[in-house]
Formats: sequence, C-alpha cells, structure tokens
Amino acid sequence: MSGEFMTCRVRKLSFYAICRQDIGWFDKKENSTGRLAGRLAADATKLNGVTGNLIGTMIHSTIFVPLIVFNTYIQLRISVGFTGPETKIYTNAENL
Repeated sequence: MSGEFMTCRVRKLSFYAICRQDIGWFDKKENSTGRLAGRLAADATKLNGVTGNLIGTMIHSTIFVPLIVFNTYIQLRISVGFTGPETKIYTNAENL
C-alpha cells in the first residue's frame, strides 16, 4: 500500500516539475507530449515495482532471519540438554 502512495506522489511531483518548465523545453523532440506521458507512467511503475517487492522482501528478511537463528539456538540447547542425562544413564548401565 505504501508503494502505491509513493508512486502516486512521485507521479504528481514529476507532473508538477514538467508543468514548471519553460515553453522552449517542450519544443525539443525528447520532450514531446507522448514521450513525457510515457515517461510519467513508466518511471512511476518501475518505482512501484522496486519499492513494493524490494522493501517487502527486506522487511521479511530482517524480521525472520533473527527469529530463525534464535529458534536454531533454542533447538540446539534442548538437544544438548537431552543428551546429557542420557549419557550418564548409559554410563551407569555399562558399569553394572
């Protein structure tokens, strides 16, 4: 959702920047009406793709990687805790 708001804001700012240009700026071939409209649509869409997917992936990674590491640590501690008493029991059984 925030990516869409950012895209809308960038489109508006780009449009306002285009409107503030001198009249002679629009006479150039690279600044024709069709190219400017296409650039407004394409640039904002590219920005939406980058912000939506990239930021979402970064947030997920930032949140879940530490949780996975913590979970692995807890599992190792539990495994070591269970093997300690079993080793003592087997050692005592061998001595009988």
